[in-house]
Amino acid sequence: MKLSIRVVLILGILLAGGTAWALHPFYEQNGDCYLLVGDGAKRGVYALNNLSSGVPNLLYDPYDAYGLTASQKWDPIANKSIKELFTFAGTETDLATLSGMVARRVMTEASSSVYDINTVPPFTVHRFHGPSNQGPTGRGNHPLGTINSLFAGTDYPCSIVPTDVATMPGYQWVPLGKFYHARDVIVWSNWTYAQRNLNPGGGTFNPQTFGTPQWPTLLPPGPWDVCCNGTRPKNGYMRGGWVRRMIRENLSG
Repeated sequence: MKLSIRVVLILGILLAGGTAWALHPFYEQNGDCYLLVGDGAKRGVYALNNLSSGVPNLLYDPYDAYGLTASQKWDPIANKSIKELFTFAGTETDLATLSGMVARRVMTEASSSVYDINTVPPFTVHRFHGPSNQGPTGRGNHPLGTINSLFAGTDYPCSIVPTDVATMPGYQWVPLGKFYHARDVIVWSNWTYAQRNLNPGGGTFNPQTFGTPQWPTLLPPGPWDVCCNGTRPKNGYMRGGWVRRMIRENLSG
């Protein structure tokens, strides 16, 4: 039989010295010892000290308690010591999905400018699906159809402009479980910029990183590529660039 045991001691303080000083009765008490048995047939809270029979004294059933602590204080009115025992119990439950607003840094502005591969734009610039400000709010690149099909109907700031956090400059309120453009999570996209039916920079390759051939074409480095590795030439030419990651935070507790 497996027993869960925890022992708590309340020790009296024994002071030795001359006869000139008298100890308060609170400090002249013997120590107390209690035992918690958490499982099995002997489950209970027991007093182990001051035994006359040599058998531990069962005080009460702790049920599903997992912790035991004791305290001792002096009652000046009754002029006696008060001893207390506390047992702690809890029930484990499944995790629940958390809701509510959290403060996050959201990219809330869009730009149609084209930036070089050494620059992280201070705007939303990704326009693979169309203009960078084509979202319902004019602040982001995702149209309503994309918002509904890929982002469950919500995209900050494309569909909703987030409210600023008054006490935290640069932060905005977003609800847990909803997508937003994270200002501080920067990633490379091969298809950031688009030019319909135009090859503005020459070359046939869209670099994923600086001078690294794009798998699986392994073509020589160059600034532009036909859309989607050449599978959709009607969409024009594309060029890579730095963009902000779309994030959705689903938290449980």
